[in-house]
Amino acid sequence: MRAFIALDLPYEIKNFITVQLFSLKQKFRYEDIKWVETQNYHLTFRFFESIEKDIALNKFRMMKEKMNYVVPVSIQIVQHLGFFYSNDRIRVIFLILEPEEFFFEIYKVVKEFFGSDRFTPHVTVGRVRKSLTTAQENFLKEFTIEHISFFPREIALFRSELTPLGPVYHKLDSFVWK
Repeated sequence: MRAFIALDLPYEIKNFITVQLFSLKQKFRYEDIKWVETQNYHLTFRFFESIEKDIALNKFRMMKEKMNYVVPVSIQIVQHLGFFYSNDRIRVIFLILEPEEFFFEIYKVVKEFFGSDRFTPHVTVGRVRKSLTTAQENFLKEFTIEHISFFPREIALFRSELTPLGPVYHKLDSFVWK
């Protein structure tokens, strides 16, 4: 199965992000950028193109024991957007979350049970479908959102199902901070 381990953002934070990005989304055509659906906002720690469901669930259960030692801290969304580039063009638009040390502490636990992978703490909000103009890229770079902070609640193991309408995520198990 396709799966990933992620920080599932609280419902009210997902809605805050959607409201903050509304004016930005209006400046681009559907053909330009595929925006992530509100319910799909998350911070991925580890993605699996293919993993056996039973193996993933067993390892995740063991990982949850270690997560009890990770102390949640207040998370802030940085006011400017971040970008991943390909051939000097913006390809992925994301939110930057801080403090990075907290996310790397979680990633260290994930890595212990699931192995290492590339990891950059971020929440993807859009994927560029075709090259943007310089003016469009500059608009994205200058865009800011209001400051907000929140406490993390849940790390989850999701199954990812690809459909013609976009990905659908199914929560298989989770660790909730008390």
